[in-house]
Amino acid sequence: MPIITIDYIHPSPFQSEGAVPIDQKPINREKEVYRLEAFVSTEKHITENAVVFVQFSIVSGKEGKIAVQNESPDKVQIQNSKKNLPSDKIHIYADSNWTFSRGMIHSILKPGLKATIAIPTKTIFENSFKFNDQSFQVHKEETIKVWKSIISKATQVEVSEARINNAWKNLIVQNFMLINNDKIFYSSGNQYEQLYSSEGSEAVLSLINWNFEEKAKALVVPILDFSRKGLEYYQAGIKILDVIKIWQQTKDIDFIKEMRPRWEKELFKILNNLGDENGSLPKEKYCGDISTPVHSLAVDAKAWRSLKDIQPLLKELKAVELLILVQKEEKRYKENIIKALEVSILKGTNPPFIPIVLFGKEETHSPIPSTRIGSYWNLIIGFVIARKIFPLGSIEESFIPDYQEKNGGIFMGMIRSGGTSHAFWTGSERINPLYGSRYSYDFLRRDLPEKYLVGFYGMLSQGFTRNTFIGGEGSTLEQVDDGGRFFYCSLIVLLTHISYLCLKI
Repeated sequence: MPIITIDYIHPSPFQSEGAVPIDQKPINREKEVYRLEAFVSTEKHITENAVVFVQFSIVSGKEGKIAVQNESPDKVQIQNSKKNLPSDKIHIYADSNWTFSRGMIHSILKPGLKATIAIPTKTIFENSFKFNDQSFQVHKEETIKVWKSIISKATQVEVSEARINNAWKNLIVQNFMLINNDKIFYSSGNQYEQLYSSEGSEAVLSLINWNFEEKAKALVVPILDFSRKGLEYYQAGIKILDVIKIWQQTKDIDFIKEMRPRWEKELFKILNNLGDENGSLPKEKYCGDISTPVHSLAVDAKAWRSLKDIQPLLKELKAVELLILVQKEEKRYKENIIKALEVSILKGTNPPFIPIVLFGKEETHSPIPSTRIGSYWNLIIGFVIARKIFPLGSIEESFIPDYQEKNGGIFMGMIRSGGTSHAFWTGSERINPLYGSRYSYDFLRRDLPEKYLVGFYGMLSQGFTRNTFIGGEGSTLEQVDDGGRFFYCSLIVLLTHISYLCLKI
């Protein structure tokens, strides 16, 4: 459940302010261990306000002291049963175990006593929300009920390992927590708290796998309408493949017809722009973070796959003329991609190096995470693996994963990134677990389940936080200080990685 409990040690000072006796003896006092429990209420009438309930208690020691201090530049109105400040807006609700002093609320905790506050992220007007000493428990029980109800509607998978069962249930909850109206955001509380086509699509499609078909159809609509300048062709392939997956999974042809103006626009965006001198799409950004325009294998592979996979859907729609056009262009497109690869693959390494940038514009990366561009190649090349350009069983289909493994690109089955020239937030030794899913999925396609399991358990042991299963775009491999490892840009779209194996069992 998304109800987080944190225990921490914070010994209280004693014999302070000059009250130390001249014959002071050593004192061995039991250190206070505090507990903080927090959740966001799912009560319908306050969900728009995102009310965070926080309860403090002491689980070890005789007495603890806590204070809630306002760090907002605005004046904060606090309401509790001991002192009510006149206002039409309440920012913090506090139960009867708090007192006011020095502009803060304070509570002295003893074993068995709990102090609770409720903080609306969006201000609640007075009298629209009632808070008392029982509110924390009442809202906690309601919240558990709501989340369990959602999980009960999912495809039920129970395996012998409790952590796997806990992981998929928790990740479903997290995905739902990222839904803002009918958009599923990339993350929360950081710069990724917005819609992204690729990462958002993976979250939506994973929900389909877990039996949330109607929710997934609603969530895919904003993705079909989304556009990011400089990545239009890349996004076109994503959108078409999203529609194909939804049709394959739901067989809801009426929904596909309703969405046709949206996906057909993307289809013609690809078809009408294959006139490049190399027979591929025009140059586009290397990726979202690397703005250099290139002839991208990742873009061409995705666009080609969308033309290939949409053909059964066009047959179902009896779109004969469009189908004939797509079949003709898809065949020519694949031939041009193979020609581009023939002149772009660098064969001076073992295995050969397959670049993102076609036509001899990208050098090999070794060790892969030693440079920023090498790290980004490692993240983006998975999109090429997923498009299955090379035939199953061919020598070429292992070139990319073999190169990653032999050149420092993989750790515990997850994607490496780093580089002394690009320390970013987590140092030079880190992983980017989000983007390793395609590397892992392909092992199942190639009937290599043992290699897939390395990444699967790598995610459970290193790619997620312990017990709470929060993932991140990146995380350190080792602890960086006394606090341990840390993640940056925590994400909740990693349900795809954990769900794939569960649904293959």
